[in-house]
Amino acid sequence: MSLIGLLLALIAILGGNMIEGGHPSALLNLPAFLIVIGGTVGAALTQFPFSVVARTLKRFKWLITPLRLDMQEQAQLLETLAGNARRSGMLALEAITDDIKDPFLKKGVQMMVDGYEKTKIHEVLENEIEFEQNDLEQTVKFYEAMGGYCPTMGIVGAVFGLIHAMGLLDAPDQLGGGYCGRLHRNDLRGGRRQPYLPAIWQPLQRFCPSDPSLQGDDPDRHSLHPGR
Repeated sequence: MSLIGLLLALIAILGGNMIEGGHPSALLNLPAFLIVIGGTVGAALTQFPFSVVARTLKRFKWLITPLRLDMQEQAQLLETLAGNARRSGMLALEAITDDIKDPFLKKGVQMMVDGYEKTKIHEVLENEIEFEQNDLEQTVKFYEAMGGYCPTMGIVGAVFGLIHAMGLLDAPDQLGGGYCGRLHRNDLRGGRRQPYLPAIWQPLQRFCPSDPSLQGDDPDRHSLHPGR
């Protein structure tokens, strides 16, 4: 649904502009794009290490094709594993561990085959869950940080555009273009917060629900530090 929502938003914006007699090309302004989008991405990059940014880019596809877990298939697999362990013992599971696609489940089964105690297996798997959850939280916070920086960069771009427009007071025929450039940067800024950035990072919150700082959308808050 994320892709459908994005397309619907673009169609609505372009359609409304054209109904009012505008042209889609009027919404394109390279300097405004460089100042707002480039400045926002650059500011976010200074806040997070490159490893977090690389993983964030890899997970961007989740917004278009979310991860899906076939619960019925998973239940059948667990039933098969339990039946084999009951009939032939834990060592019988070693022959089918290669067929397990889920790395988390595969690690747990392999530890059972290796003879680890139940408490040790539970401890290791709990640590795996916590590690992955913390890792996913960084992805959410990266997009949240961009949502906080966009208004600031929009203000910077608007100030630059205003300075440029004031420099054209002695050339009234060029003043309109300079003022429009400032409006473009205000449009990219989108008011206090970019509306599409929360739409990007909020769907990812379902992968890391334990962090209360990621719940809701407080427009006056954005993280100044990349978290844990």
